[in-house]
Amino acid sequence: MLDGWWGRRLRCFDAVQGDEGSREALTDALLVLILSRAPQITAVMMHHCHHISDASLGALALMAPPLHVLDLGWSARVTAWGLKQVIDRCGGTLTTLCVSSTSNTLSLLNVDDGVAHQLCMLCPLLTTLQMNDTSIGNLGLAAISIKMPHLQCLGLDGSHAWDEQGMACLAVGCQGLISFSAAASRLADMDLCRLLASCRAVEAVRVSNCSAITLKGIQECAAVASDSLLLLEFQGVGGAASPTARAAFSSWARSSRWELSPKGDALASPGASPSWVYFGDLGRKSRVLDEACSRHSSDVCSSVGSPPPSLAPAATGD
Repeated sequence: MLDGWWGRRLRCFDAVQGDEGSREALTDALLVLILSRAPQITAVMMHHCHHISDASLGALALMAPPLHVLDLGWSARVTAWGLKQVIDRCGGTLTTLCVSSTSNTLSLLNVDDGVAHQLCMLCPLLTTLQMNDTSIGNLGLAAISIKMPHLQCLGLDGSHAWDEQGMACLAVGCQGLISFSAAASRLADMDLCRLLASCRAVEAVRVSNCSAITLKGIQECAAVASDSLLLLEFQGVGGAASPTARAAFSSWARSSRWELSPKGDALASPGASPSWVYFGDLGRKSRVLDEACSRHSSDVCSSVGSPPPSLAPAATGD
C-alpha cells in the first residue's frame, strides 16, 4: 500500500500520539522505508522514538522532501550530525524545528553555536525553534537574533551555555516572539524582565525550575510585560522563599489582573489557553496536523499505531 495511493499522498507522519509499543517498534529501517515511499512528506513528528537515530535523518536528507516540520522530542540517539544533514538539504522549507534529548542521554550536547549559525543561513522560514538540551551559547543566540527577527516560538529548556549576553541579544532582535520557554536553564530575573519589556507580543513564558528566578522577579516581570502576556509558568520557582514572601506574592496576585494557579506555580489572564497549547506536544501536534490537513484536504496524515485511511475506489487508479 505504501507504493500506491497512500504512500504518494502521505504528508504528515506523526509518532507523537502513537502508543508506546508502536514507538518501540519504529526503527531506522522502518522509518526509512516509509519516507522513501512518501516523496512529498511535509511533516515528521517523533517523540520518545528511542530507536530512531542519525541514520534516519541522513536518509531523510538524501530524499530532500519539501519538509516544513521536524519535531524530535526526547530523542536518545539523534545528534548534531543528523540535524546538520536535514538542515543542509531541507532547511529552505523548514518552518518548525523542535529537538530535545532524554533525561539519561546527552546526545544533543554537540548541537552548538555552529548548528545555530547553519540554521540562520539555511532556514529563512523558521518561525518555531526549540533547541532544548543543547549547547547553543551566546554566539548562537546572537546569530538567531540577527537572522531570525520573524521567529515566533523559541525554546531553550535545559540549555546552560548562554547567559545574560545571549538573552540581551534576543530581547533586541526577536521582538516578534509569541512564546518563550527556558525551563531548567540559567535564566535570571533581569534576563526575563529585559525580554518581556522589549518583546511586547509575547503571550506565554515558561521559566519552571530556573534556580535564578525568584518570586520577586516573577512579580517584576509581570509588571513590565505588555497586556499580550497571557501565561507565565514558573513551577519550582520560589521554593527557597520564606512563608512571608510566598504569602505576599499570593496577596499581590489576587489584587492584580492575574489568576494564580491552585498550586501557585503559574499566572494566567482570565480566559488564557492551557499551557500545552503554547509549550506541549499536543499543542504542536494539533496545530501542525490542522494546518497540514487544511492545506491538503485530499492528502493523508498518518499516525504510528493507526491504520491508513480507507481508500475510495476512484482514488486507487491514480
